[in-house]
Amino acid sequence: MNPTSQNKLKHWSLLSRSVLNGVIGDYLVQSHNPLAIKMDFYHQSERLTLDSAFEEQFGLPLSNKVVVFLHGLTNLESIWDFDKEITAVNDRKCAHYGELLQEEFGFTPLFLRYNTGVSSEANGREFAALLDRLCATYPMPIDELMLVGFSMGGLVSRYAQHFAQQSSSPWLKSLSHCVYLGTPHEGAPLEKLGDLLGHVVAELPLEYVNIWAEWISIRSTGIKGLKHGMEPLSQNHGDEQACLSFYPRAQHYFMGGDLGSVEGGVLSKLLGDGLVRKSSAMPRSAPGNSLSVHFENMPHLRLAHSKRVYAQMAEWLNPRTKTSMGKTQALKTCAATPPS
Repeated sequence: MNPTSQNKLKHWSLLSRSVLNGVIGDYLVQSHNPLAIKMDFYHQSERLTLDSAFEEQFGLPLSNKVVVFLHGLTNLESIWDFDKEITAVNDRKCAHYGELLQEEFGFTPLFLRYNTGVSSEANGREFAALLDRLCATYPMPIDELMLVGFSMGGLVSRYAQHFAQQSSSPWLKSLSHCVYLGTPHEGAPLEKLGDLLGHVVAELPLEYVNIWAEWISIRSTGIKGLKHGMEPLSQNHGDEQACLSFYPRAQHYFMGGDLGSVEGGVLSKLLGDGLVRKSSAMPRSAPGNSLSVHFENMPHLRLAHSKRVYAQMAEWLNPRTKTSMGKTQALKTCAATPPS
């Protein structure tokens, strides 16, 4: 088997494991199954150990600015890869947002891989502790920390901020930017539909029909949690506590998309970008100085690897843009164009 075929086989093997974890990851953990994914940082699909050899593993010079990318449900860190390489600054080809941010703004990119079948709350707690370890072992002080969460990854980021504030974690001092791409802050409609369907089928009187309710209900804790987004936090602790999942000294950015003008826009209104509605991607609990953008004709998965999304990210990070924009909340809609 040639190297190209081996790489493809390895990728599909890892992706299959990631999908399995998304669907029954909580069961894999409970049964101590070796297929359960353990949370760690990755670079070029290789696991990084947080020890004195960190820089050698990374293979590139490290900076005092770090960006961490958190993928979504059933994804690998490969979800961030552009379909085709695009040109960054200095005519250098870049494969994902991480390389672009490194080239243009000096951020060292790290990619989180985690078990998406476990609850976002549990993953958030573990991620907060992992960032503590990163700060303790990183070869230099981290002056700026940026978190970019796609879909479920945004919820994990918020929970991490919540738990870090409770324990006064050291990494909070450097947390400067938090980006949420298609995150279901107030729940995802398709999971709500799946939950409702399970209840309806279970109530039907025919045994050969309602037995399917058990199969419909075989969804991981991580998937079921998408029905609520961060609502349980607000219900248990009040709206003020819900807002504490956004670290107040960081700048928060929200991006969402939709399915465009399909069927007169009906599907976009019902399903948003296919999984997350606009109202959920731009939550009511967002900090007053947050910045938001809505992309028309931008399906959910495309948010993780789009030139349009990166251009907006770069605009927000540009010091000249921040100076002219000030501290007022901004929500804009980008007109429909072919997804990219």
